[in-house]
Amino acid sequence: MFPLLVGAQHYDWGRLATDSTVYKLLKSNHDWAKELETSVQVHTNDETRPFAELWVGTHPSLPSFIVRSPLCPLEEILKQQSSQWPDEVDFQESTKSLPFLLKVLSIQKTLSIQAHPDLTLAQQLHRNNPKQYPDDNHKPEMAVALKTCEVMYGFRKLEEIAMVLTTYEEVREVCGREAVERFLSQVGVTAREKRRSLLRDLVASLLEQSQEIISSCILRILPKLRELKTTSNQKDVVKYADLVTRLYDQHGLDTGVILSLFLNFITLEPGEALFISANEPHAYVSGELVEIMSCSDNVVRAGLTSKYKDVSTLLGMLTFEEADPQNVKFSGKVIENGVVCYTPPVDEFELELVHLKSSKNFLVKSTSLVLCLCGDGKIRCNCKTLKEGSHDLPLREGSCICLLKNSECTIENMSSKELFYCVAHMRNSQDA
Repeated sequence: MFPLLVGAQHYDWGRLATDSTVYKLLKSNHDWAKELETSVQVHTNDETRPFAELWVGTHPSLPSFIVRSPLCPLEEILKQQSSQWPDEVDFQESTKSLPFLLKVLSIQKTLSIQAHPDLTLAQQLHRNNPKQYPDDNHKPEMAVALKTCEVMYGFRKLEEIAMVLTTYEEVREVCGREAVERFLSQVGVTAREKRRSLLRDLVASLLEQSQEIISSCILRILPKLRELKTTSNQKDVVKYADLVTRLYDQHGLDTGVILSLFLNFITLEPGEALFISANEPHAYVSGELVEIMSCSDNVVRAGLTSKYKDVSTLLGMLTFEEADPQNVKFSGKVIENGVVCYTPPVDEFELELVHLKSSKNFLVKSTSLVLCLCGDGKIRCNCKTLKEGSHDLPLREGSCICLLKNSECTIENMSSKELFYCVAHMRNSQDA
């Protein structure tokens, strides 16, 4: 096993150090690394910057390093292990060292409304525009809430969107009279493809409007929504009125402020999960979570951002399926006492959250990343196929360890409180 030095991304939507789990884990990880190897050089963390994402993996944008002197990229060790991945699993060549990326997110401000391309589109975008799309891999991802999280995901039912249009004159105007009339006159149609077409035309009309029209709509509707927040007795009306006003406060006169009215707005309680498949619109709004994804950083943005927006690509890739918010989030499967496994419909990754009271023995069936979120423990490991690496390490908040295939491990809780950690690995491996 190999102790890892990890890094963080400082996006402007992140939380400041005093309120960021990412910062706490990063600082603890660096302190732990220095204790293991005093000569290791770590960067000083600027506590005035927002701490948004902790990254654990081999992605070139922010790779993890094995704690030794000198530091060694995790990727170097993994590429030496030719037997790490089963022959029948076909991953992108660029992700053979580790097909998944583990993150922790601390969200203060809403992220951009975005979608991730499927594998075919990702390869095409990378060929045509490598500056904006640096990866040739798809990016399915799964999030598990550590604290209460708010997320926009997928389009609302057409009937709910029709209610928005009939309620707010400003939204009808900003979406264009022709698209709105066609939508409202045919919203009762049952044919799936026709419903998708109606939704696509409506969203396209909104996203293609001029900034002048968007700004006018937002400025006129805001007073109504601020009043509805305190006067309406309809739960959904109040919820979306609050969302739109918050988005305006954060992002100003952005098209995404209006688009949010067409998206499901859901809450994830601690332990609840969300799988985000390709070509579905989404945006994290607030909270803290663990996220695991295929090793990629491809994002197609539509709003709530000053970064590159690729509206034409987005309109061409979205499924425009209506998502039932009750079926979007899910709970993991309890596979043994204290171990909850979250299994997505992809091969590249699986995630387990473990609350350990005493000790646990296990055999590592595929390369795994262990990230300790809270507590005080230790891990012992014996890898029959590799002579280098550590065999006994302390495990506490911020500790991050790579376990290689066929390692026999024991994790022991050393305190009266639960040891809380997550394990990321390939799907269908019981590595907790």
